[in-house]
Amino acid sequence: MKMNDLKKTNIVEKFALILIIFYIFLGYIVNKEVFQLMITVIFSIIAILSAKKYKIKLYTNDIIWIIIAILVTLSLIYSIDKESTIRYIICLYLILVLKFTLNNFQCRKKEIINCMIFFSSIHVIATIVYLVFPNIIQAICKVILTPKMYEYNVNLMNYGCNAGICSEHGFNAFCITVFTNIFFVKTIYRNENKKRNAILTLIGIITLLTTGKRGLFLANVFSMIIIFIAVNFMNKKILKRFLIALIAILVILKIISYIPEAQIVFERFKELDSIGNFLNGREVFYEKMFKNIKNNPIIGSGASTTQKITGGSDGHNIYLQILSELGIVGLLIYLVLFIHCLNITVENLKKRNNSENCLIALYYQIFFLVYGISGNPLYNFSILLIYMIMVNLVIDYKKTNEIMEE
Repeated sequence: MKMNDLKKTNIVEKFALILIIFYIFLGYIVNKEVFQLMITVIFSIIAILSAKKYKIKLYTNDIIWIIIAILVTLSLIYSIDKESTIRYIICLYLILVLKFTLNNFQCRKKEIINCMIFFSSIHVIATIVYLVFPNIIQAICKVILTPKMYEYNVNLMNYGCNAGICSEHGFNAFCITVFTNIFFVKTIYRNENKKRNAILTLIGIITLLTTGKRGLFLANVFSMIIIFIAVNFMNKKILKRFLIALIAILVILKIISYIPEAQIVFERFKELDSIGNFLNGREVFYEKMFKNIKNNPIIGSGASTTQKITGGSDGHNIYLQILSELGIVGLLIYLVLFIHCLNITVENLKKRNNSENCLIALYYQIFFLVYGISGNPLYNFSILLIYMIMVNLVIDYKKTNEIMEE
């Protein structure tokens, strides 16, 4: 391929990449998910064709995703909510097309991560500004959000849950998680710019706390612990680093004590514990799903039928929801996928000597799977696409010779 053609291809691919990351972090602004996904898919396919790469590379996890897509499609036959299942099938197929095209993009992994940093930073900054100048963020939200979303955003802030410029605080916490994920790994993995990265990590943690999302916060804490252990495993200085980490945690908690807005998560823990409702009402959804699982244990009741079963809510547990919708067959396939992705990440981590890409990917996968116990990351296509991108970071080191170094 000629150099001019390569430059044109890079421009098209970068534009397609920006569209994909925009969909993930700011797609709610358009508020037409299927339409936006179709436009993004079209540009991604154009990017592949412009590179004259007509053969799509598929990896083992892609094959598993195809099997899942087939199973989801077949579930339409017996679905108890066919309209919802059809919509889910369309969006899943579009997401998978984006995943497969990303496998073949020539953009460097560093560019992908920098793109995620940029868009997640927008939400971190908006969350901070909301605390200091709420009128400014509410004025922005009034323009970019629907009236219903805007009202919900303001009501959340009045309750003490900071949604930033998002329509709800859960998604804002997810965007902040991506930011925190990347800079936490940079802090404990790199020697250069350690203070800057540590400060940015601290900012990410504090803004995450202001959202009031307990499940997301705990999933992040668990991911941080695992990554810290992974980096320092068999290290003679692990005791010293553990003490430093402990001191850092105490300092962070002290700083948080001076920021009332950041204490909402701990207050919610105390409040729910005092009334004996630690699950915050989720037990009602769990009971309904268990009943549905009992009635349809093998193949479930069809993809994306949980809202009909619970009366309008997601399952707040992806494992129960998969079991309820796709039965034992679906849950086993998903577990194979999750374990396989973790395995290839850990294997690459060993081979690449704790490479930064692998640690970033491992952090997010742990976060995704742990948060799945109380949340719905698998059923939010923005969060799911980030999961797929993170797996892609470690899936093929042969086509790029990067270990995320600046």
